[in-house]
Amino acid sequence: AAARAARRCPVVRGKFRQKTTMVKATGVIWALTTADPIVAFSIETERRPFLSSATAGLIAAVANEESPLETNCLLDLPPITDGCARVYLCRHGQTENNRLGLVQGARVDPSLNANGREQARRLGLAIASLQLRPRRIVVSSRLRRAKETAQVLAQTATLEISSSPLSCLNEVDFGEFEGKDVNAFRSEMAATFGAWAAGAIDKRTGDGAESGREVLERIAVALETAAAEPRRSNSNSLVAVTHSTFLRVLLAVVDEQPLVASGLAKVENGSINILDINIEGKRQTITNKSRIFTGGSSNDLQLDLPETQLIRRNEVRHLGGMSMN
Repeated sequence: AAARAARRCPVVRGKFRQKTTMVKATGVIWALTTADPIVAFSIETERRPFLSSATAGLIAAVANEESPLETNCLLDLPPITDGCARVYLCRHGQTENNRLGLVQGARVDPSLNANGREQARRLGLAIASLQLRPRRIVVSSRLRRAKETAQVLAQTATLEISSSPLSCLNEVDFGEFEGKDVNAFRSEMAATFGAWAAGAIDKRTGDGAESGREVLERIAVALETAAAEPRRSNSNSLVAVTHSTFLRVLLAVVDEQPLVASGLAKVENGSINILDINIEGKRQTITNKSRIFTGGSSNDLQLDLPETQLIRRNEVRHLGGMSMN
């Protein structure tokens, strides 16, 4: 019945059999898309509601997969700013922790799942469209999910991958909250971002977690490293794979936007964020008077950074409508 209903839909006509397996055994049916079971139910009491919902879900899944990949999505970027190198800051692909809504920072270190590996491949296709020549370097954080994303990306785009992952690109360390349900953590994280935005940059999210000051200092190191690599290799671009919360804070800093809003900014799995970083000595300074802080912050922060412009945030067209977290 599900198959007959799906075949009547023009979106999935002719494709439904490739996407669905129905297995009937011992009074239970499992509906599977690719390899994952959706639900088990009693045939006698739940068959019709299940078939209706399963058909709708499968139609949506196939339609989602059929969204076109815009792998040329970076070709409409403006020219690189004079005196700058262009840095493509990518978020790693999806992990099972992402899918399950579990906190992962610098301690919990899962691998990519199948969805995440496909996101990494599509990242590579988008970067490949730029035809970066001579061969450019791909760098990543030290965490497994970022390194695996960088490896797939580099292989797809035919780029060189750095043999030295960078700890300055690691995700924020969330301390005792790592591995826990992200929904239970949201209020604590919002309070932490609020405290950082008000200038209380030594606040931590929990025992052993990283402070705002430590994150900001790492951002300074990351931007210096991103500016130094193109100078060293006599190139004008760099691809780097990092993490969502670290990216949110970094983008707020370079764009001088309030930290309190950065916790809500979208940074999807597999997304690309583009910066132009000055490599000719122009600098910018972040102090307690910066717009990233609110309410007349009194902290003693002073960060000296290469002058950096945010060119594009959270580019996802190359993912073709894939499920993102």
